[in-house]
Amino acid sequence: MLRCRSGATAFVSAILETPLYIATRVFGSQGWAEIRNSTHPDTPGPALVTLRFRDGTEEREEFAFEDAVRLNIEAFARAILAEEPYPFSDVEKIANVAILEAIARSVAERRPVAIAP
Repeated sequence: MLRCRSGATAFVSAILETPLYIATRVFGSQGWAEIRNSTHPDTPGPALVTLRFRDGTEEREEFAFEDAVRLNIEAFARAILAEEPYPFSDVEKIANVAILEAIARSVAERRPVAIAP
């Protein structure tokens, strides 16, 4: 469980014992959005984006497979060669590590752990 400075809350879960299900869903007061992969990230297959609105209407769009791991490695190589900046800032990379460390600490200590802004 995550609690944001704005008061919003979030839930992050990973279940490794079930058949493949890779998705991210965001809920809001006006609806929800989900992106779901049909295959493992290293295996070609489409991703489906679904938007469901408060009035019950729904929009869906399918996106073709992109090898995100390969694209990331290529972007890293271009940054090393000074051809273009890496798409993630140092602040974003450090924040990712801080989140993972807070999750591990929260599990070990069985309590919420705040992340410094």
